[in-house]
Amino acid sequence: MKRDAAPELARGWGDEEAEADSPSLDWLPIPAAEETHVTLLSDLPARYVGHWQPSRRVMRRCSLPAHCPFCFAGLGKQRRFVVAVLDERRRVWLWEFGDAVAAQVRARAADNLRGLKLTLGRSGATLRAPVAVLAWEQTDGADLPPEPDAAGFLAAQWMRQALKDGKGPAQAGPSSSTLKQTPPSAPVSGGPTQGFRDAHGWLKAKDAKR
Repeated sequence: MKRDAAPELARGWGDEEAEADSPSLDWLPIPAAEETHVTLLSDLPARYVGHWQPSRRVMRRCSLPAHCPFCFAGLGKQRRFVVAVLDERRRVWLWEFGDAVAAQVRARAADNLRGLKLTLGRSGATLRAPVAVLAWEQTDGADLPPEPDAAGFLAAQWMRQALKDGKGPAQAGPSSSTLKQTPPSAPVSGGPTQGFRDAHGWLKAKDAKR
């Protein structure tokens, strides 16, 4: 039986900066009592279909078209969009939103989001209040850092969720390489990747009823 190659070992002290772990990403916090100002780093959003799980207060990926425990439990499906953003202190975050905000963002910059400055706010006094786009400004994005791998972050998050649920890697969802390499016009098919039909791009009108 062929074995995977062992990790390479090196001699010497090495280069600490070059061998450091990649910086982690986190979700954008949007307070209830103040505005949040961000600039989009992504040119297009990553997209998936998910279920809100109230007991854990977390969004779970839908493994369409079958074998989805959240569908069987009667949790409603919703489309989710994820983009990378830069805040006013030049910290990089991931921001996830649904159809209502997607319609606002798409109306301003459907084909290339990068460089779009947004002012976000909640419609109520609590953190559970919906988020809306209050203002926007298009810039050329010339001084922005590179876009991080939002799809890879999602794949890693789904892997961690699956392992917590006692599932193996094969049930955890699409890999980051699968998500990045899928063209916007080509649906992902087969196995657990079915719920994330496109790696990037907006849902077309004909998909809205699904």
